[in-house]
Amino acid sequence: MASKGSIRLNIGGASIIVILLTLSLTIFAILSIRTSYHELKLSEKTVGNVEEYYQADSKAEEILMQLGELLYQLNWDGSQEQWERLMSGAAKLDGVAGISRQEGLITYEVIMNEASVLKIEVTPEIRASVPHLSVISWKMVTEEQGDYDSNSLEIWDGIIEE
Repeated sequence: MASKGSIRLNIGGASIIVILLTLSLTIFAILSIRTSYHELKLSEKTVGNVEEYYQADSKAEEILMQLGELLYQLNWDGSQEQWERLMSGAAKLDGVAGISRQEGLITYEVIMNEASVLKIEVTPEIRASVPHLSVISWKMVTEEQGDYDSNSLEIWDGIIEE
């Protein structure tokens, strides 16, 4: 008897490997796309924060210049009357969110966004008979998030009270 020649195809193992490889590459592609999307959102947020900072920084520089001009116009000598006039004039400056005086320091704030302010501390002094403002501190401050103790939850301590 002549046996019929049959050709047997052994494609089962190779097909499974190709299917698993395709599936894993598809999963990695999806994960890469999601990661790049989140990185894009993070970079857009960072750009927004940097723009807000530099806008506030520019405004703070303008206020510093106006304070220096006010100091020069007053012919600063540090008297109590001049302090009052300086603080009165400084409170009228555009863009100042808050201004205060404490122990020879003038502190003013420029709003960056709803959660952050740029806080600047300067001190007036006289250098070579010319009034001058020295910057002591120039920093971004995040406003307080709130008091967590006031909304505390009572947690069960494991004791059953009868």
